[in-house]
Amino acid sequence: MNHIGFNGYDPVEFLGHFKKTMGKPQFKKRYRAKTYFFSSQRNLEIFELNPERFLPQLEGMCPVAYALGGQRQPGNPDLCTVVGDKLFCYSKSSYRTLGKVFPWLHKRASQRYHYIKAEEVSEL
Repeated sequence: MNHIGFNGYDPVEFLGHFKKTMGKPQFKKRYRAKTYFFSSQRNLEIFELNPERFLPQLEGMCPVAYALGGQRQPGNPDLCTVVGDKLFCYSKSSYRTLGKVFPWLHKRASQRYHYIKAEEVSEL
């Protein structure tokens, strides 16, 4: 199991500047059982203010696979993009292309995800 978040890329740098920048070991933060790395102390501090804003949506699942068939395929941080102000990771480059052509897929995946999460909570 991989305990490094976002494959070691700085999620603040990517979401803010659309740049895939590797984080540095001296700037790291453990959050939700993963360690995230940042390229600067400033980016680490920005992350600490609101970590959820910088994490891949759908717990990192591919939005296209989830929207079209309900498949929980893990997304690849090397195949990610920002849609609006949210970060999505795709399982295949063709799915990333579909996500760009059909942006409604992200909304559908998010709605399905939140519906399933609400059902899981109500079962507790």
